[in-house]
Amino acid sequence: FPSHDSSLAVGLLLDQIIDNHALFLLVVKIGLLLLFLYLISIFWKESKHNRLHLLALLILTGFSMLFFTAELQIGGSLMIFVKQNLGQINLPFSAYASILAGSVVAGALILKPFFKLLERQTLHLRFQIRCSMGLLLATLSFGIFALASATYADHSIWFTFLLVVLGNIFLGFGEVTIAPLVNSAVSTLAPHRLQGSFMGMNYLATAFSGFLAASISRFFTTQGAFVQSDTQLFHTFLLISVYCLASTFITLLLTPLIKRLIRG
Repeated sequence: FPSHDSSLAVGLLLDQIIDNHALFLLVVKIGLLLLFLYLISIFWKESKHNRLHLLALLILTGFSMLFFTAELQIGGSLMIFVKQNLGQINLPFSAYASILAGSVVAGALILKPFFKLLERQTLHLRFQIRCSMGLLLATLSFGIFALASATYADHSIWFTFLLVVLGNIFLGFGEVTIAPLVNSAVSTLAPHRLQGSFMGMNYLATAFSGFLAASISRFFTTQGAFVQSDTQLFHTFLLISVYCLASTFITLLLTPLIKRLIRG
């Protein structure tokens, strides 16, 4: 069966690329270069009005990518901390991921009146508030994770567990705030014929966030083994919190620019 042989060959090729870190990085760089050239070709063909809208959309996508780079650490650095320090609670790792998922659902219900109120605001202000609010919630979340790793030895295991739960709740609320942002921006700002392409770029940016998050987690492994250092985890959580806070301030500083771009 030729189709089966072709699928097997593609699967083996992908395995080789993923297993070879240098080759994988090369493929990522080539992909980013091709994406950059594709964006240049799009901007070259569009009118000035559309170019300004697409530039605003790319800026919002970039901030969304920053958020998900932080959030995806729950599958990396945070799980390392949980495995090292909360194993006595005997909860499976999937339970901690469920906390985040439940927080997203709860956040959608709790924040629904706020989002409805936000719909009355101008387009650029609506985008900026949701973007900065999502990043600020991520800042609080990783600040709480840093606190948990810094005070673990001084408090009971249940206090640390509650901090991890609280951090996940803030992160879930942040996701429900910022995740729909780019999809809404695509349908509002992108020309109709390009909406599918830019929606795909949004998912590609989220996937690239996973790559960046995994790269951060690599700092906590030595030859595949977890490094037993809560101090290093504390520094990572604190660094992520600081970069989310910096991203929030940058978002606010770019408010006049986003306003001009959206107005065209």
